[in-house]
Amino acid sequence: KLLRVIETGEFEPVGSNKTLKSQARLVVASNQDLQPLVEQGEFRPDLYYRLNMLKLEIPPLRRRKADITMLAHKLIRQLAERHGVRIDRVDRAFYEALLHYPWPGNVRELENVIQRAVIFCRGGVLTEDHLPAHVVMGPAAADTDVNGGAAEGPKSGTLTRQIALTEREIIEQALFRNNFSRTNTAKELGISRVTLYNKMKKYGMTSK
Repeated sequence: KLLRVIETGEFEPVGSNKTLKSQARLVVASNQDLQPLVEQGEFRPDLYYRLNMLKLEIPPLRRRKADITMLAHKLIRQLAERHGVRIDRVDRAFYEALLHYPWPGNVRELENVIQRAVIFCRGGVLTEDHLPAHVVMGPAAADTDVNGGAAEGPKSGTLTRQIALTEREIIEQALFRNNFSRTNTAKELGISRVTLYNKMKKYGMTSK
């Protein structure tokens, strides 16, 4: 029935024998290359060839580095307005960290990371300290770029800095899970509210 609707636009509503014709146009997206799946028998060829009329390939974000700064700038402005946060300036190191990260989750991941940074920004200046540790330090998968070469990225830094970044991210994630409740966050982390507050103050964080 779906193939018929795609090909002719004709269908019968549930409980009716009357044939109707739809003028709808389908826009279908996939994060996988469907052609190999068709050849492997994992995707129906009749459906694939009906859908594959006009194909647009959008490269992953890691291959569109020129777009990252532009997208980040737009998202910072939109999310700052949404959350009522004043952003006067963005450090260069903030953008550099975004450019070096491979973004396996593409634009959705970029939006989530920037939203977290905006929420925790106080003082009007976004810095790399507002980014999650895995973005600043780079995941293990980022050690090799898409061409198989060594990826250029932020330095690992001292052990003290790595520990601080990890601790900050753990606190951020716990705050998000507990809807920014300090009491519940402290309980989950097994520390007192005073200790949690002191750590949040140390890392320039505040609950929403």
